[in-house]
Amino acid sequence: IRDKLVTGVQTLCSSDLEARSLRIAVTEVTRAYGQAAQIAGEELKKQFPDLKFYKTWNTNEDDIVCPLCGYLDGQVIPLEDEWDDGIMAPPRHVGCRCWINTASEFAVEAT
Repeated sequence: IRDKLVTGVQTLCSSDLEARSLRIAVTEVTRAYGQAAQIAGEELKKQFPDLKFYKTWNTNEDDIVCPLCGYLDGQVIPLEDEWDDGIMAPPRHVGCRCWINTASEFAVEAT
């Protein structure tokens, strides 16, 4: 019985650890991408100070988009602004798969 119990606990722990590791990885890759997109937009703004720059929130538009992010999909705000919860770029929560695009006023007007 002891061996079965140990094996069962090890199996549970390894699958929980794997799922947690994946969630952390997704979150941190999302964070890195969001920060990089924000910084890239800020650098463009420095190079072209006469232009206005914006950012767009994007989701994967699939069945697992959460309510925290779903309503933000396609929302466009000035690059220097924060979204309603005080963040500059994704992730908004653990496991967030969202991203931002940055663009100048001319690109935004063309869409």
